[in-house]
Amino acid sequence: MALVTVFQVSADTITYPNGAHVAIHLSYDDGLSSQLDHAIPTLDKYNIKASFYLLPGSATLNNERQVEAWKKAAQNGHELGNHTVFHPCSSKGPERSWVKPYASLEQRTPEWMAAEVKMANTFLFLLDSQKSRTFTPPCFETMTQSGDYLSAVRPLVAGVYGRTLPKPEEVYWSAHNVSGRQLINYIKRSAANPQTKIIGIKFHGVGGDYLSISNEAHRELVQYLAKHRDQYWVTTYKNIVDYIHQQ
Repeated sequence: MALVTVFQVSADTITYPNGAHVAIHLSYDDGLSSQLDHAIPTLDKYNIKASFYLLPGSATLNNERQVEAWKKAAQNGHELGNHTVFHPCSSKGPERSWVKPYASLEQRTPEWMAAEVKMANTFLFLLDSQKSRTFTPPCFETMTQSGDYLSAVRPLVAGVYGRTLPKPEEVYWSAHNVSGRQLINYIKRSAANPQTKIIGIKFHGVGGDYLSISNEAHRELVQYLAKHRDQYWVTTYKNIVDYIHQQ
């Protein structure tokens, strides 16, 4: 749907709203029930907007009440991001027995992945009426049987998670089974690097599901970010990508 280019932006020239030195985004993968039940209420309480990377086949998108909850989240300013349809990952290795044959990257091509991302965009448009959204590659893996698929999907999305600026200008952490203090320390430590302009923390379950963190840890992080809006610009990944594109 939306077109995108690979941004050639110097981190030295980036300025954020309210004089913030760093932009921070919280994101949540796979469209899990615990995100609707726990993460979103906490985010909304403290007026923090985040990105949720949904899978059309997730259980929460086959439940009328939860579908309405996702629509409400989008109306409240959260991003519904693209995470493909079938969550394709590499099936190589003994720890990847959970990857179904139809979702193995080794069975895919870049053209196939582009078609799947297009399909997910269409599905998400029916939820939020948005024609532009960012994309998180499942497992952060992008190598198919015939090459890396990112160049094929970039024109279809507003941005690719973690690929807007080079490291260390953009950093992220996929966090689970950690404390609120550890999450906050990651923010502080990353922001202390004058080169860093974008910090992301990626979650799955919050107070439930899998690869989870506790409600308490999540709430502690959100409270910290809400109290330090003068230091950090906390928003959706799409808002950050769009803002940098306008620099």
